[in-house]
Amino acid sequence: MISTPIPFSIPNIKSFPKQPVLAIEANSDSTILIGIDGQGIWEVDKNTDRILNVYKENENDPSSLSGDGVYDIFCDRNKRIWVSTYSDGVSFFDQNLSPVRQITHQINNPNSLSNNHVNKILEDCRGQIWFATNNGVSCWNMKANQWKIFYNNKQEQAKAFLSLCEDTEGRIWAGTYSSGVYVLDETTGKELMHYSKEETNSPIDNYTFDIFRDSRGDLWIGGVRGDIIRYHVKENKFQVYSSYPLYSVRQKTCI
Repeated sequence: MISTPIPFSIPNIKSFPKQPVLAIEANSDSTILIGIDGQGIWEVDKNTDRILNVYKENENDPSSLSGDGVYDIFCDRNKRIWVSTYSDGVSFFDQNLSPVRQITHQINNPNSLSNNHVNKILEDCRGQIWFATNNGVSCWNMKANQWKIFYNNKQEQAKAFLSLCEDTEGRIWAGTYSSGVYVLDETTGKELMHYSKEETNSPIDNYTFDIFRDSRGDLWIGGVRGDIIRYHVKENKFQVYSSYPLYSVRQKTCI
Protein backbone atom coordinates (compact mmCIF):
# COMPACT_ATOMS: atom_id res chain seq x y z
CA MET A 1 0.00 0.00 0.00
CA ILE A 2 1.21 3.50 -0.78
CA SER A 3 -0.43 6.21 1.27
CA THR A 4 2.29 8.83 0.79
CA PRO A 5 2.49 11.14 -2.24
CA ILE A 6 4.88 10.15 -5.01
CA PRO A 7 6.70 13.26 -6.30
CA PHE A 8 8.39 11.78 -9.37
CA SER A 9 6.95 11.20 -12.83
CA ILE A 10 7.78 7.88 -14.42
CA PRO A 11 8.09 9.20 -17.99
CA ASN A 12 10.87 11.58 -16.87
CA ILE A 13 13.12 8.73 -15.75
CA LYS A 14 15.66 8.02 -18.45
CA SER A 15 15.84 4.45 -19.75
CA PHE A 16 12.69 3.51 -17.84
CA PRO A 17 10.86 0.59 -19.56
CA LYS A 18 7.71 1.22 -21.57
CA GLN A 19 5.96 -1.98 -20.52
CA PRO A 20 2.93 -1.85 -18.19
CA VAL A 21 3.49 -1.12 -14.50
CA LEU A 22 1.55 -3.73 -12.50
CA ALA A 23 2.77 -3.10 -8.93
CA ILE A 24 4.10 -0.20 -6.84
CA GLU A 25 5.30 -0.46 -3.24
CA ALA A 26 7.15 2.00 -1.01
CA ASN A 27 10.00 0.14 0.69
CA SER A 28 11.27 3.17 2.65
CA ASP A 29 10.43 6.84 3.16
CA SER A 30 12.60 7.80 0.20
CA THR A 31 12.49 4.83 -2.17
CA ILE A 32 9.86 2.98 -4.13
CA LEU A 33 9.72 -0.38 -5.91
CA ILE A 34 8.03 -0.52 -9.31
CA GLY A 35 7.03 -3.90 -10.75
CA ILE A 36 6.97 -3.98 -14.53
CA ASP A 37 5.47 -6.68 -16.74
CA GLY A 38 8.46 -8.44 -18.26
CA GLN A 39 11.09 -6.10 -16.79
CA GLY A 40 11.35 -7.12 -13.13
CA ILE A 41 11.54 -4.59 -10.29
CA TRP A 42 13.01 -1.10 -10.52
CA GLU A 43 13.93 0.66 -7.28
CA VAL A 44 13.70 4.45 -7.62
CA ASP A 45 14.57 7.37 -5.34
CA LYS A 46 11.35 9.35 -4.92
CA ASN A 47 13.15 12.64 -4.44
CA THR A 48 15.67 12.52 -7.28
CA ASP A 49 14.07 10.08 -9.77
CA ARG A 50 17.37 8.18 -9.74
CA ILE A 51 17.27 4.45 -10.43
CA LEU A 52 18.95 2.72 -7.49
CA ASN A 53 18.58 -0.97 -8.33
CA VAL A 54 17.05 -3.25 -10.92
CA TYR A 55 16.03 -6.76 -9.87
CA LYS A 56 15.59 -9.29 -12.67
CA GLU A 57 15.67 -13.00 -13.26
CA ASN A 58 19.06 -14.50 -14.02
CA GLU A 59 18.73 -18.11 -15.14
CA ASN A 60 22.32 -18.77 -14.04
CA ASP A 61 21.73 -17.35 -10.56
CA PRO A 62 19.33 -19.31 -8.31
CA SER A 63 19.22 -16.38 -5.87
CA SER A 64 17.71 -13.98 -8.41
CA LEU A 65 14.02 -13.26 -9.05
CA SER A 66 11.98 -16.20 -10.33
CA GLY A 67 10.65 -14.39 -13.38
CA ASP A 68 10.39 -10.83 -14.70
CA GLY A 69 6.61 -10.55 -15.10
CA VAL A 70 5.92 -8.93 -11.73
CA TYR A 71 2.28 -9.01 -10.57
CA ASP A 72 2.56 -7.89 -6.96
CA ILE A 73 5.13 -6.45 -4.53
CA PHE A 74 4.64 -6.45 -0.78
CA CYS A 75 6.89 -5.17 2.02
CA ASP A 76 6.20 -6.88 5.36
CA ARG A 77 6.72 -5.57 8.91
CA ASN A 78 10.24 -7.06 8.98
CA LYS A 79 11.17 -5.14 5.81
CA ARG A 80 11.24 -8.28 3.68
CA ILE A 81 10.22 -7.79 0.06
CA TRP A 82 7.78 -10.31 -1.41
CA VAL A 83 7.38 -10.51 -5.19
CA SER A 84 4.88 -12.56 -7.19
CA THR A 85 5.72 -13.19 -10.83
CA TYR A 86 3.69 -14.66 -13.67
CA SER A 87 3.46 -18.46 -13.20
CA ASP A 88 6.81 -18.58 -11.33
CA GLY A 89 5.64 -18.53 -7.72
CA VAL A 90 7.00 -16.04 -5.19
CA SER A 91 10.43 -14.57 -4.48
CA PHE A 92 11.29 -12.87 -1.20
CA PHE A 93 14.38 -11.27 0.27
CA ASP A 94 15.62 -9.15 3.13
CA GLN A 95 16.67 -5.72 1.89
CA ASN A 96 19.85 -5.90 3.96
CA LEU A 97 20.85 -9.29 2.55
CA SER A 98 21.45 -10.26 -1.05
CA PRO A 99 20.11 -13.84 -1.48
CA VAL A 100 16.63 -14.16 -2.91
CA ARG A 101 14.54 -17.15 -1.82
CA GLN A 102 11.87 -18.76 -3.97
CA ILE A 103 8.56 -20.32 -3.02
CA THR A 104 6.82 -22.61 -5.49
CA HIS A 105 4.14 -25.27 -5.57
CA GLN A 106 5.56 -28.72 -4.85
CA ILE A 107 3.80 -31.56 -6.62
CA ASN A 108 1.91 -33.90 -4.27
CA ASN A 109 3.02 -31.86 -1.26
CA PRO A 110 0.06 -30.26 0.57
CA ASN A 111 2.50 -28.34 2.78
CA SER A 112 3.43 -25.94 -0.01
CA LEU A 113 2.08 -23.06 -2.09
CA SER A 114 -1.12 -24.17 -3.82
CA ASN A 115 -0.35 -22.63 -7.22
CA ASN A 116 2.58 -20.81 -8.84
CA HIS A 117 0.42 -18.05 -10.32
CA VAL A 118 0.16 -15.63 -7.37
CA ASN A 119 -1.93 -12.47 -7.81
CA LYS A 120 -1.76 -10.90 -4.33
CA ILE A 121 0.32 -11.16 -1.13
CA LEU A 122 -0.75 -10.13 2.38
CA GLU A 123 0.67 -10.31 5.90
CA ASP A 124 -1.90 -10.63 8.68
CA CYS A 125 -1.65 -9.30 12.24
CA ARG A 126 -0.21 -12.63 13.43
CA GLY A 127 2.67 -12.44 10.94
CA GLN A 128 1.29 -15.13 8.62
CA ILE A 129 1.71 -14.58 4.87
CA TRP A 130 -1.33 -15.10 2.63
CA PHE A 131 -1.26 -15.67 -1.13
CA ALA A 132 -4.17 -15.26 -3.55
CA THR A 133 -3.48 -17.70 -6.39
CA ASN A 134 -5.13 -19.06 -9.51
CA ASN A 135 -5.99 -22.18 -7.51
CA GLY A 136 -7.23 -21.06 -4.12
CA VAL A 137 -5.73 -19.18 -1.17
CA SER A 138 -2.56 -20.25 0.65
CA CYS A 139 -1.48 -19.22 4.14
CA TRP A 140 2.09 -19.76 5.34
CA ASN A 141 3.19 -19.76 8.97
CA MET A 142 6.88 -19.11 8.39
CA LYS A 143 8.04 -19.90 11.92
CA ALA A 144 6.44 -23.33 11.92
CA ASN A 145 6.82 -23.82 8.15
CA GLN A 146 3.19 -24.88 7.96
CA TRP A 147 0.85 -24.21 5.05
CA LYS A 148 -2.94 -24.03 5.00
CA ILE A 149 -4.74 -24.20 1.66
CA PHE A 150 -8.29 -23.00 1.04
CA TYR A 151 -10.63 -23.30 -1.99
CA ASN A 152 -8.16 -25.11 -4.24
CA ASN A 153 -9.46 -27.58 -6.84
CA LYS A 154 -13.06 -26.55 -6.19
CA GLN A 155 -15.49 -27.15 -9.05
CA GLU A 156 -18.52 -25.34 -7.62
CA GLN A 157 -16.81 -21.94 -7.45
CA ALA A 158 -13.98 -19.95 -8.95
CA LYS A 159 -10.48 -21.10 -8.08
CA ALA A 160 -8.79 -17.85 -9.14
CA PHE A 161 -8.36 -15.36 -6.29
CA LEU A 162 -7.26 -11.83 -7.18
CA SER A 163 -7.28 -9.80 -3.95
CA LEU A 164 -6.70 -10.06 -0.21
CA CYS A 165 -7.32 -7.73 2.73
CA GLU A 166 -7.40 -8.04 6.51
CA ASP A 167 -10.04 -6.00 8.33
CA THR A 168 -9.75 -4.48 11.81
CA GLU A 169 -11.47 -7.55 13.28
CA GLY A 170 -8.73 -9.84 12.01
CA ARG A 171 -10.83 -11.37 9.24
CA ILE A 172 -9.37 -12.09 5.80
CA TRP A 173 -11.36 -10.87 2.79
CA ALA A 174 -10.50 -12.76 -0.39
CA GLY A 175 -11.79 -11.50 -3.75
CA THR A 176 -12.21 -13.84 -6.71
CA TYR A 177 -12.61 -13.87 -10.44
CA SER A 178 -16.32 -14.78 -10.91
CA SER A 179 -17.35 -15.90 -7.39
CA GLY A 180 -17.41 -12.69 -5.37
CA VAL A 181 -15.73 -12.29 -1.98
CA TYR A 182 -15.12 -14.80 0.80
CA VAL A 183 -14.51 -13.72 4.40
CA LEU A 184 -12.31 -16.09 6.42
CA ASP A 185 -11.31 -16.48 10.04
CA GLU A 186 -7.56 -15.83 9.94
CA THR A 187 -6.84 -18.45 12.63
CA THR A 188 -8.89 -21.39 11.41
CA GLY A 189 -9.62 -20.43 7.80
CA LYS A 190 -13.31 -21.07 8.42
CA GLU A 191 -15.60 -19.31 5.95
CA LEU A 192 -17.51 -16.63 7.86
CA MET A 193 -19.33 -14.99 4.96
CA HIS A 194 -19.68 -15.15 1.19
CA TYR A 195 -20.76 -12.16 -0.88
CA SER A 196 -21.70 -12.57 -4.55
CA LYS A 197 -24.37 -11.58 -7.03
CA GLU A 198 -26.11 -14.88 -6.35
CA GLU A 199 -26.43 -14.05 -2.65
CA THR A 200 -29.52 -12.16 -1.48
CA ASN A 201 -28.95 -8.43 -0.86
CA SER A 202 -25.24 -8.63 -1.66
CA PRO A 203 -23.97 -5.48 -3.41
CA ILE A 204 -20.60 -7.03 -4.30
CA ASP A 205 -19.91 -8.02 -7.90
CA ASN A 206 -18.53 -11.47 -8.65
CA TYR A 207 -15.35 -10.07 -10.22
CA THR A 208 -13.42 -8.44 -7.38
CA PHE A 209 -10.05 -7.09 -8.48
CA ASP A 210 -9.07 -5.24 -5.30
CA ILE A 211 -9.99 -4.85 -1.62
CA PHE A 212 -8.40 -2.00 0.31
CA ARG A 213 -8.57 -0.96 3.97
CA ASP A 214 -8.42 2.78 4.49
CA SER A 215 -7.09 4.77 7.47
CA ARG A 216 -10.51 4.60 9.18
CA GLY A 217 -10.63 0.83 8.91
CA ASP A 218 -13.33 0.76 6.22
CA LEU A 219 -12.94 -1.56 3.24
CA TRP A 220 -13.18 -0.49 -0.40
CA ILE A 221 -14.10 -3.25 -2.83
CA GLY A 222 -14.24 -3.10 -6.61
CA GLY A 223 -13.59 -4.59 -10.03
CA VAL A 224 -13.87 -3.83 -13.72
CA ARG A 225 -17.52 -4.82 -14.10
CA GLY A 226 -19.41 -3.22 -11.24
CA ASP A 227 -19.67 -0.58 -8.57
CA ILE A 228 -17.26 0.54 -5.89
CA ILE A 229 -18.41 -0.79 -2.54
CA ARG A 230 -17.47 0.73 0.81
CA TYR A 231 -17.89 -1.54 3.80
CA HIS A 232 -18.29 0.38 7.05
CA VAL A 233 -16.81 -2.04 9.56
CA LYS A 234 -18.15 -0.41 12.73
CA GLU A 235 -21.69 -0.15 11.37
CA ASN A 236 -21.49 -3.47 9.49
CA LYS A 237 -23.07 -1.99 6.39
CA PHE A 238 -22.28 -1.43 2.72
CA GLN A 239 -22.35 1.82 0.76
CA VAL A 240 -22.47 1.73 -3.05
CA TYR A 241 -20.83 4.16 -5.47
CA SER A 242 -22.33 3.34 -8.85
CA SER A 243 -20.46 2.39 -12.01
CA TYR A 244 -16.81 2.94 -11.17
CA PRO A 245 -14.83 0.12 -12.81
CA LEU A 246 -11.34 -0.33 -11.35
CA TYR A 247 -8.33 -2.60 -11.04
CA SER A 248 -6.79 -1.15 -7.89
CA VAL A 249 -7.64 1.10 -4.91
CA ARG A 250 -5.19 3.30 -2.98
CA GLN A 251 -5.52 6.10 -0.46
CA LYS A 252 -4.20 9.57 -1.25
CA THR A 253 -2.86 11.80 1.52
CA CYS A 254 -2.07 15.47 1.35
CA ILE A 255 1.50 16.73 1.38
